[in-house]
This record gives sequence, structure tokens and C-alpha cells, in this order.
Amino acid sequence: MADVLAGIDGMFFGRVAYELLAQHWSAAEHSIRAVEARQARLMNALPNYVRSRSATATDWGPARRMGDALPHEVAQGVSDG
Repeated sequence: MADVLAGIDGMFFGRVAYELLAQHWSAAEHSIRAVEARQARLMNALPNYVRSRSATATDWGPARRMGDALPHEVAQGVSDG
């Protein structure tokens, strides 16, 4: 899994998945299991694009909420990065 994470530039999530994963991975960086801690460092550093129409907190990792204009917003995010 760490090899896969090391080879990607960002992750897209729906709001519910983002919120669930944020709960786990934000704390997992301090895991006593070395494999989980390494994966957490990678997960926490990758940009997250969250597809949500509601006001979603995006406080896990570098995150950006994406609304109705998803293709435009993705293109904008890519050009910003």
C-alpha cells in the first residue's frame, strides 16, 4: 500500500469517506506498528479532494472541497499545485 501511495499525486473522496478516513489516518501516524505509521505519513501528506455540496470541514491533510463544478475545480487545483 505504501508503494501505491508514494506513486499518486492526490486522492478523491466523497464527504463520508473523507470524514471516516480522517478520523483514522490523522491519529495513525503515531501508531506503534511501523507499517501503519509509514502509510499514515503518506496518507496525511497527500492532497485530498472532497466531493461535497455541504459545508465539509477539510482539516485532514492538505484538502480542498469540490462542489458542483468538479471538472473545472479539478483543473484549477492541478494548475495551483
